[in-house]
Amino acid sequence: MQLQRRDRFPVRVSATVAVDDRDPVPCVMLNISQDGCRIETDQTLPIGSMVIIHEPRLGTLRGTVRWSLLGSSGCRFSD
Repeated sequence: MQLQRRDRFPVRVSATVAVDDRDPVPCVMLNISQDGCRIETDQTLPIGSMVIIHEPRLGTLRGTVRWSLLGSSGCRFSD
């Protein structure tokens, strides 16, 4: 069974990310899809952690870190 991957749209916007109810830190959103996004921050986000991403035009997005490597993380949005 192959999972369908949603179209991802490249972006480069400043945002903030709060991990597991900690204080928000700056991040840059690099792509976005209907299901999630990729962000970069100066921290490596723990896989499985709950995140709240805020970008003024998009509003508040909630999700879970699915992968994380060297300051780049993939987040899946909550339903």
